[in-house]
Amino acid sequence: MSVYKRLLFLVSVLTILLLTLLPGSALAKTGQVRTTNCSNQCVDLLTWPGTTYGVFSSFTVSSPAFSNQGSQWARVIDLSAGANWTQPPRIKFGVVKNAPGYNDICGPGLWYFAVLDTNIETNLKCLAIPGGAINNTSHFQYNNYTSGGGGNLIQITDSFGSHLTDFIPYTAGAVMHYANINLIELVIDGSITGHYVWGSEWDNNQWATGDGVFHLITANGSALPYGPVPPQMFWHTLPSSSPGGVLYSCVYDSTVNTCTLGS
Repeated sequence: MSVYKRLLFLVSVLTILLLTLLPGSALAKTGQVRTTNCSNQCVDLLTWPGTTYGVFSSFTVSSPAFSNQGSQWARVIDLSAGANWTQPPRIKFGVVKNAPGYNDICGPGLWYFAVLDTNIETNLKCLAIPGGAINNTSHFQYNNYTSGGGGNLIQITDSFGSHLTDFIPYTAGAVMHYANINLIELVIDGSITGHYVWGSEWDNNQWATGDGVFHLITANGSALPYGPVPPQMFWHTLPSSSPGGVLYSCVYDSTVNTCTLGS
């Protein structure tokens, strides 16, 4: 090889090394994290059709940092008397976080909440979530009560003693039983990047029969993505193999349906 050709070869090698190592180089940019626009709402849910008189689940409380004003994130149990999760009457309860400028239920902040939806939302209760509950497990339950004409009793508890109890009477539009159970992860934000909401667990999942007895769920249900990934929601441990199962959910800017547990 001539001296001239050897010099050209060395220059080519040095150029490749510089492009690889220098920050902001063309090659380095190929590894940038995706960003998804969820300003029109991104939802994932797991659903079970069938009559239920109660539901119970334990899941992690998260508290994402929003990218934009007017954003919302929620992790919710939804029971609908209609054909699917969008049809009222419905009861909805769980965890919601609203950014300033998003004037939905409870207002800005991180909340436990419960509400009845009969085309309008009524019987709303909100409780500010204590900081110590974040990244820890809380417990969410609905069952019926009989006193004073009866209705739906929703209870939310955590290990710090904070709790929310909402009595929703039948006279307000609640029903004695619901046609489906839906576990939902929802986000509204224009810029979803990286692990926006780290992976969390839903476990000890149960439903109730007409006698008020709770039973561990043994059917896997159906995953119904309501839009693009994220959010992610999938079984880590199937209830058909281990009653109650362990469900993972998160908001991770990836087309891969996976979640990394964390804070």
